[in-house]
Amino acid sequence: MADLSPGSSTPAPESRKKDDLARLVVIVGMFTVGTLGLGTIVISAFDPGGKVKDTAQTVLTAILTLFSSWVGTIIAFYFSKDNFEAATRSVTELTKHVTGHQKLQSLPVTEKMIRVDDIEKEIRPPDQVKLVELLNNGFKKGYRLPLMDGGKVQLIIHKSRIDEYVRNVALTDTPEKAKAATIKILLEDTSDIAKEIRKVIGTFGFVPETATLAEAKAAMEALDKCQDVFVTKTGKKDEPILGWITNIILQENSRA
Repeated sequence: MADLSPGSSTPAPESRKKDDLARLVVIVGMFTVGTLGLGTIVISAFDPGGKVKDTAQTVLTAILTLFSSWVGTIIAFYFSKDNFEAATRSVTELTKHVTGHQKLQSLPVTEKMIRVDDIEKEIRPPDQVKLVELLNNGFKKGYRLPLMDGGKVQLIIHKSRIDEYVRNVALTDTPEKAKAATIKILLEDTSDIAKEIRKVIGTFGFVPETATLAEAKAAMEALDKCQDVFVTKTGKKDEPILGWITNIILQENSRA
């Protein structure tokens, strides 16, 4: 089984060595069998009585049996090794996946979540949050932060998306309007880019405080473009949040 190096159709050095070995074994085998066969023919030609011929044929049969077993063993050893290594890699990857999932199942969200008091958040009304000011002075702990009202999540603000929107307004309209743009303006904008951004900042899941990280992962995967899950008492979105689980938290805790 050829082991191709990345981005090339040329076999890797180890694979070439095995191919060369296979060719050598076959060539040596053919040469040996041919020599023995020729020797038997020559002996038969100068042995009218057939006594030496019978002995030569017996020896040839024994040697061919031994030689074929040897050739088969060598080829099987080297080439079954490839299959064994491939199977080992597959099992290892599967084990990592299963082990990671099992690890998430064993971890409560309350143990790994960012607690509400530690969350960097925006609590001002949407019409008071200017996007440029948010980009300049917000996002001190990361690249996402929730917009909250009364302890409940309204949006999950992505820095990259806000920056994208501000740049688009500055290019398609005026720099002054870009500087004056607020979250409220973004939410009311009918442009295609604003609609796409709203799909992202408005997508997040919820799980109860009794959930595990595996359940948080399932809730996240159930929503398109979702990277955040919030923990509430019973998992309802109209309850005050207790904590925040991000996709980064899930990735870090799923490693075996």
